[in-house]
Amino acid sequence: MSLPPPSSPAPVDHSNVRDLLKVTKTLTLVWFFLGVILAIVSLVSIFFAILFFHFAGGAVEGFVYYVLWAGVDLLAYRKIPGWLALLESGRYGQVKEPLLLWGILATVFGILPGLLLLVVYLRIMPWAESPPAPPA
Repeated sequence: MSLPPPSSPAPVDHSNVRDLLKVTKTLTLVWFFLGVILAIVSLVSIFFAILFFHFAGGAVEGFVYYVLWAGVDLLAYRKIPGWLALLESGRYGQVKEPLLLWGILATVFGILPGLLLLVVYLRIMPWAESPPAPPA
């Protein structure tokens, strides 16, 4: 009894991952603007707290968090087109680690975009671990 010849890997359909990354890109931009607005509100509250109470309390930590939130979302927004290009060219191994890193960072600073990046990471894991398809 002989074994069947190994088949070549099936072509990968990127459409659902591509769409999910496009939604994530839009969401990171929205989250960036939300972080900027919250940072401004926090800065105003720091000003009034110092003006009236001579003490800012936890408003400074909130301001720093919102600035970091906006910065992480803006950087993720700018990196997503590069990740899309890597996915389209079939270089899954090169996009796997940045997606995990930025997914964790964006989860800490803004939750929803980070969770979507982690979902994309989980979706490309099988592609990154399988051998690349032979060139057509």
